[in-house]
Amino acid sequence: MENTKRFVLFKNDYKTEGSKQPDYKGFIYFEDGSQQELSGWINENDKGKYLSGSWKEMYIKPEVGQSGSPTDNGHDNGQSDNSDLPF
Repeated sequence: MENTKRFVLFKNDYKTEGSKQPDYKGFIYFEDGSQQELSGWINENDKGKYLSGSWKEMYIKPEVGQSGSPTDNGHDNGQSDNSDLPF
C-alpha cells in the first residue's frame, strides 16, 4: 500500500487539560514523497462535535554535536583546513 495521498492521526497523549495543544497529531504524505505535520482539534458547536485541523512543514531537529550545540552554526569549529595560513 502506498503512503501517498494519505494521512495518519494519533491521539496527543501529551496534551494538558485546558491547553491549546492539538487533540491529535500526525502526518500527511504527498505524491512527490514529501510529508507535512498535521494537527487536529475536537470542537463542538450547535450541530455537534467536529474535528478541525491544520498542517505545516515538518520540523527537522538540528543535528547536535558533542558540545551540545547545532553542528551547522556557520562557524569554523576548528575543523577546516588552515594549512595555507602564514601562522
